Amino acid sequence: MKKQLYFVGFPEGEVLALRTIASGQDLGECHFVPDADAALKLLADKSADVVVATMSMPGKNGAELLREVRESRPNTLGFIVGEVKDQELIVNCIGGPHRFIRRPFEPGQLVAGLKRGLTLDAWLATDDLRQLAPRLRRLPSLPSTYFNLLKEVESAGATTQNIAAVIARDPVVTARLLQMANSAAFSLAQKVTDPVDAVAVLGIETIKSLVLCLQVFSQSDVAREAGLSLEVLWEHSLLVAKFARHITLRQTGDARLAGDAFTAGLLHDVGRIVLASNLPQEYAAIIASARENARPLHEEETAKLRVNHAQIGAYLLGLWGLPAEFVEATAGHHAPGQTVFAREFSLLGAVHAANVFAHAAGGQTDGLVLPQIDLAYFKTIQLDDQLAVWEECCSGQKAPPPAKEVKAVAPPLEEIARPCPRPAPLLAYGMIAAALLIFGVIGVLAWRCFAPSTPAPKTDVAASATNVTAPPAAAAKVQPAPTAAEKNVAAASPGATPPAVTLDNIRLQGIFYRTASPLAIINGKTVGVGDHFNGIQVVAIDQHSVTLALNGEQRVFKLN
Repeated sequence: MKKQLYFVGFPEGEVLALRTIASGQDLGECHFVPDADAALKLLADKSADVVVATMSMPGKNGAELLREVRESRPNTLGFIVGEVKDQELIVNCIGGPHRFIRRPFEPGQLVAGLKRGLTLDAWLATDDLRQLAPRLRRLPSLPSTYFNLLKEVESAGATTQNIAAVIARDPVVTARLLQMANSAAFSLAQKVTDPVDAVAVLGIETIKSLVLCLQVFSQSDVAREAGLSLEVLWEHSLLVAKFARHITLRQTGDARLAGDAFTAGLLHDVGRIVLASNLPQEYAAIIASARENARPLHEEETAKLRVNHAQIGAYLLGLWGLPAEFVEATAGHHAPGQTVFAREFSLLGAVHAANVFAHAAGGQTDGLVLPQIDLAYFKTIQLDDQLAVWEECCSGQKAPPPAKEVKAVAPPLEEIARPCPRPAPLLAYGMIAAALLIFGVIGVLAWRCFAPSTPAPKTDVAASATNVTAPPAAAAKVQPAPTAAEKNVAAASPGATPPAVTLDNIRLQGIFYRTASPLAIINGKTVGVGDHFNGIQVVAIDQHSVTLALNGEQRVFKLN
């Protein structure tokens, strides 16, 4: 029997494109309806497998429509198409698993996403999961700060300072974010003390991922009753996130996809927290039994609950409306070969491999059995010969070049993903020092060539070595006005009165941008975020500008 799909509220041009593409994809029987009221009337006596609604339409919006459909048809899969600014309203309104699709979208990609969602839902939506879901009453919600952060990043005037200000408005999120950033897992060279530093040092993509996970990893009290160490789980999840990013960048050269892999890695074990927080005593017994029987935890969960933490985590991400790729990576991270998902490189394969490598490299098993690589799966997608390369990349033994050329130009607010391992900073500092030396020599030579030539006064050598006195007033009258270079030299001389320090005197001469510890050359000095010089503080450094503060005033300086 063909699947019944209803597209609601799409404009005429999009309907024509969707109808054409869907007809050639064997998607099912597609119905196109102008608005929510017409859809509800049509669905009163018809079956529906999928409802795809656009957020903006006459009358009820798409979120309100999906909420009503879910109340009467809880097994109907919901997709909603909207803008980032609508996402918080959508999540709070629908109240059930759904998929969010951002505008603008390509009709072909939307249809492919629908097919993927149907396949994923068929694999996840088991009777066992439906029976367990009502017992999961302590489900974490996405923090509102996350949605505000998304809106700010998407805005036309997004800056590091504005993004940090969004975070700073929530003291709880700020405290947890700084705690995460300063944990040993990040191994930062400098302590991060405010959101501006966090955004500058970690990068916006990493910040978005951390804020997304804050709510989940804060459920510590009840989870501890189940014997689950959130500290150990956090360290493991962050290591998986890093490894998944390395693997994806190595395999694809796509920095944006590598950022998604980082997020998927952070989220892959959220189902363990959900089970521990909702069924603490039952889950404690499952963990103990898995240790005693030397059995993989997900297998012990399935034996006792008939579902495992990978499925529960995927269910939660569906509630959040996250993309299908994230849901897939969580659902199949233990046994990708048993799933029905992509047969090519994807976040699923990256997270599965990263999870195995992270357990092997860092332990973090809580006394549980180490997972094994699903070799058959990687043979199926013809990537089994890459596993050794990925593992070397993640372990830091070797840093192979990306499979595809990575373009050097990236959006200023996107995190710049790098192939692993992280290069030592000594070479970079050496290059900076050499550049400064060359610029200094050139500057001195230029000054000597072009400065006004004046006869040097005759002085007694012995006297000049012992007496440092001001020249007579008469001599000062006949000397030409000093050049700018001579003023700077005079200001640095002993006994000279330094000029008043203001932000008007600042000359930004260069930026050496890196996600961690960026540097800038200001008035000939090499400085980093948090440094002070002449009473001026370096607040932030991004790819094209530096923010400085003096006496409560902040100013942004851009490279010419």
